[in-house]
Amino acid sequence: MTLARAGIALAVVGGVALGIHAGLRAKRKQRLDCAAWERVRWDILPDHGWVERWTWNATDNRLTAFAKALNEPDVGWLWRARDMLAFDPAMVWALLPALRDPSFVGFRDEEDLTVEGRDIPLRPQRKVVRDDLFTRAGRASWLLKEVTGHPAAVVGVRTDPRRLAEIYSDWRGWLDSLDGGEACFPGVLARGRWR
Repeated sequence: MTLARAGIALAVVGGVALGIHAGLRAKRKQRLDCAAWERVRWDILPDHGWVERWTWNATDNRLTAFAKALNEPDVGWLWRARDMLAFDPAMVWALLPALRDPSFVGFRDEEDLTVEGRDIPLRPQRKVVRDDLFTRAGRASWLLKEVTGHPAAVVGVRTDPRRLAEIYSDWRGWLDSLDGGEACFPGVLARGRWR
């Protein structure tokens, strides 16, 4: 009987150790994800002129800019939205619903971007984008990856709506693993207005 009790005690200790290891591993992954998000954020706005660049902190203005980034063919709105997301990480939640929307937007003034799978000539010095910037889902996916540094699935040309739902769930799960982003930016995301 003593041997059985020792076995049970050893199993309990092993289970506790495994739980602690899993928790430490999750915290380490969380720290790495936050470090990547912060690094990308600083790269987007290298002058760190947060206040000077975005003195118009009104939520309505930001939501309008996001609506234009997701609905207007002009690529300039994408760059503005990317800068805003770097400025205010809480805004990433505003993009999640668009990940499930395959609506066609179009693409104009492509500047230095080529979208893989679309009929845009590949020219030297152009960045090739795998996400379909011609659609709302592709734009949301590209923006999320640009501002978080999180390597996520590609929303390519003709991505199936079921796959879009999976991509949405993956992003939501990733953000939830970071306590909605609060783990990376304590206090910044506490407002919770985007969830």
